[in-house]
Amino acid sequence: MRVRRNVQRIRRELIFGTPKTTRSIRTISLPQRCARALGEHHAQQEQERKVAGGKWQPGPGQPAGLVFTTTHARVTDPRSLNRMLTILCRDAKV
Repeated sequence: MRVRRNVQRIRRELIFGTPKTTRSIRTISLPQRCARALGEHHAQQEQERKVAGGKWQPGPGQPAGLVFTTTHARVTDPRSLNRMLTILCRDAKV
């Protein structure tokens, strides 16, 4: 996995930028299990693209090929990911 950019909410707007330090821009080796899960996620995302048709529209200034998007290709709000992670950790009793 390559970490090359980030997204953050600034005054109600999602802004894309680069990580704070050059060391944060990196390639991370993933366990096989994670790589498989990302491959499955990508296949699901392709299905969503087909279903959405012309509604598959990345947001203005949004880079293509994001891993986490809505079913219409918009970037997922980081707050939504945090809420989802909190729920998953609670359910897993972690």
